[in-house]
Amino acid sequence: MWAAHTQAEAAQRGMQDMQAFCERIKPDPADPDKKLSTFDMITALASCPSFALIGEQCNATTIDAIEAALLENAAEADAAALRDNTESPTMRRNVLLLFWALYRLKCGEGVEVDSMSEQQLQRAKQLATKVLMQAQMLVPQQRWVQATLGVARTSALLVNEVWSHDDDACKARMKEILEADGTASSVRRRRRASSACLAHSSAQRPCEGPARA
Repeated sequence: MWAAHTQAEAAQRGMQDMQAFCERIKPDPADPDKKLSTFDMITALASCPSFALIGEQCNATTIDAIEAALLENAAEADAAALRDNTESPTMRRNVLLLFWALYRLKCGEGVEVDSMSEQQLQRAKQLATKVLMQAQMLVPQQRWVQATLGVARTSALLVNEVWSHDDDACKARMKEILEADGTASSVRRRRRASSACLAHSSAQRPCEGPARA
C-alpha cells in the first residue's frame, strides 16, 4: 500500500515537472520557429517543481564562486544571459548549478565546491536528465520543432558535460566519450559471445562416465 502511494506521488511530481518544463519551451505563437538557447532550456529545467529545494541547500559562498567563474569563462551568449537573469533567487541558484555541470571542466579547479553543494549539483543533474528523457518521448508528439531540437541538444550537452556543440574542445570530448562507450560496448559484446560459446560447448560435451580401473 505504501509503495503504491509512493509511486503515485512520484508520478504526480513527474507530471508537474513536465508541465512546468513544457510551459517554458512551447512555441511562441508570434515566433514559432525561434531557436531555443541553452539558457532557455536550462531555465526551463530549473523551473520544474522538483528543483525547488535544491538550490536553497547549497552554500551561498560556493554559489557566488560558481557564478563568478561562469561569468568569466562561459560563452558570450551564456554569460550575457546569466548576467541578465531576473528569475527568483532559488531559480537563479538552480540555473547556476546546471550551467556549472556544463562548464565545470572548462573552468578547471578554480572553484572549490563543498560537499553539500556537490550533492545538490548531482541531484540537479539527475533530475534534469530524468526530465529530458521524458521530454524526448513527449515533446515530439506536440510537433514543437524547435523545442524537440532544444531537448536533443541539451540532453547531449548534459550527458557529456560540455557547453557547446560547436566548440573544438567540446567536440573532442564528445568524440572521446563516444569512442570509449563504443569500446566498452564492444568488450561487453565479446564477453557475452564468449560466455554463450562456453555455455554451448558445455551443453554439447558428452558426459564422462566414471574412470575405469
